[in-house]
Amino acid sequence: FDKENNKAQLDKTQQQLIMGGLENHFRALEFISMRFIYTGLMLIVGLICLLLSTQIEFGISASMTKMLGFCMMIIGALYPSFWLRGVIKLRHKSIQRELPNVLDLLTLSVEAGRDFLSALKEILANREPDPLGEELERVFREIQLGKQRRQALNSMSQRVQQADLSTVVDTLTQADELGVSIGHILRILGEQMRQKRFAYAEKLANESPVKLLFPLFIFIFPAVIIVMLGPVLLKYLTQI
Repeated sequence: FDKENNKAQLDKTQQQLIMGGLENHFRALEFISMRFIYTGLMLIVGLICLLLSTQIEFGISASMTKMLGFCMMIIGALYPSFWLRGVIKLRHKSIQRELPNVLDLLTLSVEAGRDFLSALKEILANREPDPLGEELERVFREIQLGKQRRQALNSMSQRVQQADLSTVVDTLTQADELGVSIGHILRILGEQMRQKRFAYAEKLANESPVKLLFPLFIFIFPAVIIVMLGPVLLKYLTQI
């Protein structure tokens, strides 16, 4: 049972590293080991801080010592996982942002008479490095090495696991199986992805007033109240 859990944890971590584009930088076992290293380091840092505080006679109790050491351990254990999730989230946002532009360029090239591989090569040659470009470069190399286009695209979809990219890959795969020309499909997909991006931007804009309430209550309203009531309070105190 423990072996199965360990294998599942390794597989999950490896998949997350692949989603974050970090599979060439870390192995799953190395990343999990890094959690334990961070836990030990943060515990040592916490103990050093507590030792210094006792030397300076801050008067920290034994219970506070244990609590701070425990909190530092928790931070050290959780930080690598939170960092990896942040990398994946940023990578997915970048892919979602750039996908409509790439689809437009593919549409223009395919409708101009190029095949998919030639169009992809032209786009990659004039593109700055980014997460989507890295994945498309890998697709291009795999197709050049003899892999079928649908297989290379499906492999990319499984690696990245980003919703918009998976939708595009599924649609192109179905078109390939049915023998449909992908030029028209690419144009429809590009329009759909652009509309989805606009809808997401509108959603963020609608949510921003709610997200601003907390900073307003904490930082802005107290300052306004002080400015409004300060002179009145000062005048009242001087009259007493």
